[in-house]
Amino acid sequence: MPVALTGCGRAIGDECQLATDCSPNGDRTCDLSQPGGYCTIEGCDETSCPSDSACVRLFPVQFLPESASCDPACEDAAPMSVPLVSCPAGGPSSPVPCAGASTNLCAADELCLPVLPANPSGGLGGLCAPRSGERRLCVKTCGSNDDCRGGYTCRAAGALGSLPLLTNSCGNFSFCAPQ
Repeated sequence: MPVALTGCGRAIGDECQLATDCSPNGDRTCDLSQPGGYCTIEGCDETSCPSDSACVRLFPVQFLPESASCDPACEDAAPMSVPLVSCPAGGPSSPVPCAGASTNLCAADELCLPVLPANPSGGLGGLCAPRSGERRLCVKTCGSNDDCRGGYTCRAAGALGSLPLLTNSCGNFSFCAPQ
């Protein structure tokens, strides 16, 4: 007797026009702010994304004032006497120590967001971003551009207004993002 297959929806990062394109169960949404739509799970945490995806914190850097620059390594940092986390050989680079004194350039309701590859204004390497502007989304992880659909590129989390949501400071991932 043949088994009837039910529609499972699409994977994280797939194209969509409606939330039901992503999941008939309502557990995924279609982010129409992304080119061609992007199947995702909103409000994720480190453990709530399916395999082949991860949770990323996104901030709208295009709306951040370049005058609000900060140094991600020094913002609210502990003094250099605090030992840094040692990452395993071959893993992501360990956090960069704050070469000077700890700074507090961002307001209490802001986060010093790294702007990689570089702050266009030549500032301190980061911009103060309001925490209220944060969106958490499950995104498709990738190892190269070949893993992403047309019009998307494999980008390291921590660049262009994104931060990986990880408790392990040595961890990182890349994800499919619009070009």
